[in-house]
Parts: sequence; structure tokens; C-alpha cells
Amino acid sequence: MRWNQKLEDTNYMNAVESEAQKNIAGLDEDLIMEDFGVEVVPFHDPWSKLLIKHPVRNKRCGHIYDRETVLMIIKDNIGILCPVRDCPNLSDIKLEHLVKDPDVEQELQKRKSDKIKNETSSDED
Repeated sequence: MRWNQKLEDTNYMNAVESEAQKNIAGLDEDLIMEDFGVEVVPFHDPWSKLLIKHPVRNKRCGHIYDRETVLMIIKDNIGILCPVRDCPNLSDIKLEHLVKDPDVEQELQKRKSDKIKNETSSDED
């Protein structure tokens, strides 16, 4: 890897970390629970702590990441494990392990539209 590329990656990760610190306060309300409380889906990427825009699921463990973040992290193929605490998956994350998750994407869109509706109704009061 070229030195310039390493510097770009470092600058990007520093910017991501800075943005994550701004967003960290709202993490407790950012979980979706299924009707039976079986599955918890995070709204924030486990690496960047930013809102997930394009969810992908790791087929090996089922955890959700933001596509852009995970692709940047695994691009160098240096043995990156799932960052979710206590994840039993000990396999390195590979591109072929990641699949688009339309269900999570739909939940994220629903949450976004609900938030807009709530903000609109609050403004009218």
C-alpha cells in the first residue's frame, strides 16, 4: 500500500471517529426489537458508530454493518474479525460473506420516515 493511501485512510478514519463521538449520545434508543424480542438490529455501524445507510449482513454471524465502512476496513485483507462484542464468529470477514439486507434497509427507511413525521407533527403544535 502506498504511503499516500495509508494517510488518506488514516484521515478518513479520524473523521469517522470524530463524527462518531458526536453521534454516540443517542445510541441507546437506536435498536429495533422484533415482535418476540428475538433479534436486535442496530442502527449504527459497529466500527464507525455512524447511522447505517446501506446495511449488509455477515452470513457467518448475522451481524449488520454499513457497506461503505466494512468494505473500506476489509479491503486490505488483513484478517479483520467481526467487531461486535462476544461474537462467536472467529472467521475473518471476506467480501463473499457480506450480503445486502433488504429487511434491515426497510426498517431503517421506516424509522427515517417515522422520525420525519414526528418532527413535522411537533412543528405544527
